[in-house]
Amino acid sequence: MEFKHIEYFIETANHKSISKAAEALFISQQALSRCIQNLEAELDCKLFERTVTGSILTKSGKALYDKFFPIVEQYRNTEEEMFTALSGHKQTLSFACVPSIFRVLDTDLLFEFEERYPSITLERKEMSGFDADNYVKEDSKHFGLIAIPENRHGMRFKHLPIKTLPVMLCVHKDDPLAQQDVVNFGQLRDKNFIMFESRSHYHKTIDEYTKKHGFQPK
Repeated sequence: MEFKHIEYFIETANHKSISKAAEALFISQQALSRCIQNLEAELDCKLFERTVTGSILTKSGKALYDKFFPIVEQYRNTEEEMFTALSGHKQTLSFACVPSIFRVLDTDLLFEFEERYPSITLERKEMSGFDADNYVKEDSKHFGLIAIPENRHGMRFKHLPIKTLPVMLCVHKDDPLAQQDVVNFGQLRDKNFIMFESRSHYHKTIDEYTKKHGFQPK
């Protein structure tokens, strides 16, 4: 069991709601649901009963909650005490991010972080997805925010999914593809592509899928 997963479990139990707990944790509902499912599989027991009024702890879930709630509370109190003790020492925390990331993430997240931790100033370093990978790889203290296909998560680094979005195809309303619910890459053979920056993860993904279907994107 990872401590982070126990924290997520405690937060879900406190809110009695996956959606509210995910919002409080600044992660996606899908990521939190997957975490709870993995924890249930690891412990070989059901932790929550999903009801119309919310997610209610099972007998096993209540036993786990009673065991870990004091530990999680002690950890959080210690964390707050440390930040309070360091509040007189202003620190800068740098992170890498791809230029497009705040089209899908609310920038209020940054302001909320700085309000919660006034001794820390966030410094954003914009760079491509691959350069952000290398930045994180350089130092164990480095972190980054990137957009990446979901099946690539965790290939090189520990990761925390914050938000999951579907991939959409944008075409003119008169294009026959606009009438379809699902489109595969093979149908895009004769289309003109607007490509991402060459060191983007999605640029590489488009290259891989078009090659798989036997053509180069125009």
